[in-house]
Amino acid sequence: MFASAVSVQSVSKTFRIGGSVRVALDRVSATVAAGEMVALIGPSGSGKSTLLRCIAGLIAADPGSGPITVGGRTIQCNGRLSGDARAIRSGIGVVFQQFNLSERLPVIANVCVGMVSRIPTWRVALGRFTVAERAEALRALQRVGIVEQAWQRTGTLSGGQQQRAAIARALVQRAGLILGDEPIASLDPASCRLVMEALARINREDRATVIVSLHQIDWAVRFCRRVIALRAGQLAYDGPPSGLCLETLRTIYGTEFHLAGGDDAADALCHPEPACEPACL
Repeated sequence: MFASAVSVQSVSKTFRIGGSVRVALDRVSATVAAGEMVALIGPSGSGKSTLLRCIAGLIAADPGSGPITVGGRTIQCNGRLSGDARAIRSGIGVVFQQFNLSERLPVIANVCVGMVSRIPTWRVALGRFTVAERAEALRALQRVGIVEQAWQRTGTLSGGQQQRAAIARALVQRAGLILGDEPIASLDPASCRLVMEALARINREDRATVIVSLHQIDWAVRFCRRVIALRAGQLAYDGPPSGLCLETLRTIYGTEFHLAGGDDAADALCHPEPACEPACL
C-alpha cells in the first residue's frame, strides 16, 4: 500500500433541485500530503460528502473548477472526469456511512469484493475466490478485529462490525487513499472508537492517507493531527486541532455547535487523549 497525496484546486459544485440552485462547494482548495490523517468537519450541508465524492471521482465538479489530483494523477478537471478516472479510483477506498455491504453474503465475501480491480469481474460476481485471496481477506479482518465473524452472514453483524468489515474491504483493495464519509455517524460511542482506531492504525502502519468526515468534533480532535472545516461550501479552517478555539467552532457550526458535540469538543481540546497515534510525518 502506497500513500497518495491529494490536491483540490478551486473546486465548485452546485446542484439544481427543482427550480432552485444549491451551492455545495464554492471554490474550495486544499492539499493533503501523502500519509496524513485529516478530519473533515462542518455542519450538515456544508459540503463534506460532496467534496469527498469529487475527490473519489464519484461525481463531477462544476465546469470551470480546477483539477483534483490523487497521487499526482488528475482524476477530474473543469467538471470532467479524466479518461483514467476508473484506474485512479482503484487506489481509493471509500467507507460510507451506510456500509455498502451485501447483508446476505458472508463477511469474507464482502471483503473480497475489494479485490475487483485485480481479479476478473465474473469471479467476484460468483464469489469464486482463491485460497490466497481468502487468506488476504482474513488477514484484513484480523487487523480490524472481527476475523471471528468472517463466515457470518453480514446482516447479523452490529453496525460497528459492519463498518470495520468495510474498512477491511479497503485494506484488500490496497488503497493508498481512504475516504471516510461520516463512517461513525450512526454508531454507539464504543463502536465509534473501534472504527476510528482501525482507521488510525491503517494510517500509522500502512502509511495510507486518510481523510474522514466527522460530525462530532471530539473524535476529530482525538484522532487527527489536522482538521479541515467547511461552512456553506467554503473553506472555514485548515490547521491543527489546537487552533480550533471555541469561538472558531461556534462560527463554523452556528446553531449546530452543541449538536456537533461542542461541549465534548471543548473538553477534548483541553485534554487531548489520542487513542491510536496517527503516523508521524
